[in-house]
Amino acid sequence: MARTKGSDKHSEAQERPELSMAEILTKDLKSSSVKEFLENELYIEEEDIAKFAEKVAKTTEVVRALMPVAALVWKLYRKDAAKILGLFGDVVNDISEDLHEKIVRGYHLNARLKRAKYDALIGADFTPDTAMQILLAEIKPTDYSSLLRSVNVQRK
Repeated sequence: MARTKGSDKHSEAQERPELSMAEILTKDLKSSSVKEFLENELYIEEEDIAKFAEKVAKTTEVVRALMPVAALVWKLYRKDAAKILGLFGDVVNDISEDLHEKIVRGYHLNARLKRAKYDALIGADFTPDTAMQILLAEIKPTDYSSLLRSVNVQRK
């Protein structure tokens, strides 16, 4: 049976019962760029990678064994869990309301600092367009997709 991109390690272990979950993980770690990262960047030796894979496999088995219990707890107590999460949401909203004036004050301070920097750049003989480009270049993006692309770990 061919492995599809979405298939998991558990199904591979079922298809090939001669290999344990730890052996499959170890094999995958030894043949991937994850191994290179672990060895070259974190200085983890191959034996430790095998130990790590074994621990992950044991943890996975425990999690799978607990899934029916977690499902039952969720069915019995999901309304209580929703109330607790709602309470946390209320706390966050209350804190935001309490800090609103200070947050707005911070925005005003930030705006004054940016204006002062712009004026200083103009005073240092930059053109208004160049000064604005310098300020715009200092804005850090909040989109993390470029970070994710730079850490792209490809499986072989």
